[in-house]
Amino acid sequence: MSNTNFGKLDQIRKFVKESKIFIDDDLLTFKNVDDAGVGIFAKKDISEDTIIVKIPKTAIFTAKNCTISNLLDDKDIDGIMGIHLAVLYELFVFKGEKSHWFDYLSFIFEDVLKHNFETKDLYLPPGYWSQQEKDYLKGTLMDVQYQGLKTHDDILSVYIEFVRFAYEWKKDCDLDIPEILQNEYIANLPEADDVDLKEIEKHLLTVNNSFLRFIEIGYVISSRVFEIDSYHQFGLVCIVDLFNHNSNEDIHFESEYEVCEICGKTHCAHLYMSESDNEDGEGAEEESTHEESGEDDDENIEEIEENGADSDDECEIRAIHDIEEGKEIFNTYGQFPNAALLLKYGFVIPNNPHDKVALWNEFDQVVKEIDHLNESDIEERFSWWKDEGISLLEEELDVMEELEDMEEEEDMEEQDDMEEQEDVEEQESEDENNEDSEDEEYEEDGLEEEEIDKETYWKDQIFLDASGEASPYLERLCVILSMNKDQFYTEKLQFNPEKLEDVKAADIKPVLSSALKLLKKIVSKKKLFRIPEETENLPNFSEMNKILLIENDIILRAKENFGLD
Repeated sequence: MSNTNFGKLDQIRKFVKESKIFIDDDLLTFKNVDDAGVGIFAKKDISEDTIIVKIPKTAIFTAKNCTISNLLDDKDIDGIMGIHLAVLYELFVFKGEKSHWFDYLSFIFEDVLKHNFETKDLYLPPGYWSQQEKDYLKGTLMDVQYQGLKTHDDILSVYIEFVRFAYEWKKDCDLDIPEILQNEYIANLPEADDVDLKEIEKHLLTVNNSFLRFIEIGYVISSRVFEIDSYHQFGLVCIVDLFNHNSNEDIHFESEYEVCEICGKTHCAHLYMSESDNEDGEGAEEESTHEESGEDDDENIEEIEENGADSDDECEIRAIHDIEEGKEIFNTYGQFPNAALLLKYGFVIPNNPHDKVALWNEFDQVVKEIDHLNESDIEERFSWWKDEGISLLEEELDVMEELEDMEEEEDMEEQDDMEEQEDVEEQESEDENNEDSEDEEYEEDGLEEEEIDKETYWKDQIFLDASGEASPYLERLCVILSMNKDQFYTEKLQFNPEKLEDVKAADIKPVLSSALKLLKKIVSKKKLFRIPEETENLPNFSEMNKILLIENDIILRAKENFGLD
């Protein structure tokens, strides 16, 4: 994430006051934080469930709230794409004189506004770093799992589309064109599907840095955007984006997502009329009944409209546990390894428990060297693994996690006083209900899992975790690959090696021993990454160096864990 300037905090306070954003000044204070800029701290103890910030949805920068919202609607542009195009107009066309949003946007895009057509060291995602920098990162998690060292045609297509819109709006509305979108070459390109995007990209990168500055702005937006609701979709949320990231979060950003997609309210005439329209289509008899009750419908619509402000027209920040005085208050952007944090949010954090090292390339090399299985045998096992094996393993892992949670609950119950027995029994009853709801959630998750690309997903699970241990997916694959043809019966195959129905007790140890040798061979092939010298003057040296050192530390831990030199 691009850092915010603590020295310009008064600029944000002005916008907060004008936009009627509520900040509990008795509980919160702003401080300067190294490598982050602004951070938010607890001025005094904060109790769980306390609402510390309220933001009207009208104060959130979205495609629906921006100055060019009508033009975006005409082009059916919304969500993050709408925000991207709108930011260009607010910053470079309307500016402080005509834009209500300028104080806020110029605060979070301060570094971007300092750049011009000659600036070289831009704030860019790794796919647009120099080739020398990307060469250092080859083989890292960012490269193998996230494909983060590639440029993407989709962002180029969006840029071309935005340039065309800008020139069209200049012609039709006499609206100035943002400097980043001023490109006659792009504007005059034929609107054909067979345009050579690679040639266009090559041209853009040699003329000036406008296209890269466009990407830079998109990178900042990506690092700060929040999901709002089904009407606004996404938005930039003042104050909320000042809470820095930590895996151990203190707060939740809360917003009612299910709202009317026409006006953004949870209770409105549009929703009522939509329900009535559905009823009308059910038959002539119902239509007649509806007409007879028309006066009642009008009264209901008037009542909805007279109610005025909707309680869900604002978002909130709520404390999810007690927060001690003096502590920095953290949000979380997700349980991601540093490679993903850098790709999406632009920063790297120390001691990230979600870090890992990709081992797919090394795994693939070792599998090709297996001599007791032919190519069709290996393909059969991989096919079973992708179709059934992963699901079986994940069921087992879920059971193990539930058992650990139960053990933790039992330990907590043992510490309770006997006088609280009644409360304990009530809690156990609630836990049983929660288990039922968790089963329902699991079924819903299963529907989503069908959409996952199996071919990509199973390869992504071949990794070393932050402690240098092999992932359970890799461990089980090594067991499967260590079985001979007689031992591999998919009809009865279990996952826990101690419960393999098709492997007799006497044969278990050799299989597990072979699996361990296979695992060691895979880990031994993972080489340490070369660390660049500061004297190379690479623009993204700091972030790149952190990523490489993190992965090297994991590799060294793994080699120690497996007794490798």
